[in-house]
Amino acid sequence: MSVLLYLSKTMKRILLAPALFWMAGCGEPTKPEQTAPAAAVNDVAPYLLSVGPSGTVEAAKFNVQADGSSAFSVTGKGFVRGSAIAANGQKLATVFGNAGWLTATMPAVFYEKPGIVAIKVVSPSGKESNSADFTVTAKK
Repeated sequence: MSVLLYLSKTMKRILLAPALFWMAGCGEPTKPEQTAPAAAVNDVAPYLLSVGPSGTVEAAKFNVQADGSSAFSVTGKGFVRGSAIAANGQKLATVFGNAGWLTATMPAVFYEKPGIVAIKVVSPSGKESNSADFTVTAKK
């Protein structure tokens, strides 16, 4: 009789445990506003290490793409999907490579005449990196 009682208690535990786990998972589903967005969890300002190429001669296209545009890249740290390269404060169409590399095309207006174009990376939340110079030199 004691073996049947012991088996009965064991069977109850075996059957009750999954039911408790299942019930623990039940309830109201998590609402989207209760979940922090991924970018906010690790929301630090990006850090810019270099711009490549670092410049061009005025009105001279560089790293010419199939569509005729000029492209450049930046290397750094803390880049996330949705980060944008900005030239003199204007966000450019940016392609995410990885956490340390982005590329963009630079509109000709930025290299039509000699000067310095300030390049930054802007995170999706608006945090800006340090600035790096893209130098446009005068024709000789």
